[in-house]
Amino acid sequence: MKSFDKIVVIEEKLASFIGNYIKPLRVGKGFEHFSDECILYALLEYSQFVRPFTNEERIEYLYSKCGEYSGHRKDIKVDFDVNGNFEIYSDDELPW
Repeated sequence: MKSFDKIVVIEEKLASFIGNYIKPLRVGKGFEHFSDECILYALLEYSQFVRPFTNEERIEYLYSKCGEYSGHRKDIKVDFDVNGNFEIYSDDELPW
């Protein structure tokens, strides 16, 4: 790994592990307009401290962190289906 001022370049096989962390958030609806780097930063921020969040609170936290990094801040609602997959709705597109 080479590090520069505020930049880290990840080389070789380590980069393939990143996809394993991002993939679960890409499966649900809501994170598709965030970059992989943005999601990775949100996950790193989440993992800094022990947070006793429910699944819904965890998704809301990660989405808000992605919004901080990318500048797309919205109030959201997280909805889970029977299979445990989530969908994120903003106030203007709530299904109910």
